[in-house]
Amino acid sequence: MSVTTEAWERPGTAEHVLVKILRSLVRDGRCSPESATGLYRRTEGTAPLTDWQEFEARKQAWIAGHPDATPEEYDQAVQCLVDELGV
Repeated sequence: MSVTTEAWERPGTAEHVLVKILRSLVRDGRCSPESATGLYRRTEGTAPLTDWQEFEARKQAWIAGHPDATPEEYDQAVQCLVDELGV
């Protein structure tokens, strides 16, 4: 996947998180490299995410990356996002 060095060098930003998620989906065989690149490119040039938008984006990415998660695992992941983002 083609990713700008700038995005990768800014840990903690929404863009960096998106890149990490897309890389893990490709690595795990849940997404093709072409699809991941397309998803990444659709976000380029968009306005920065609000905390709530970032929460929703990261929650949806977590769900996509953990289709077999138990309700308890989901609740724990959401709580971690809430604590981290303060939403």
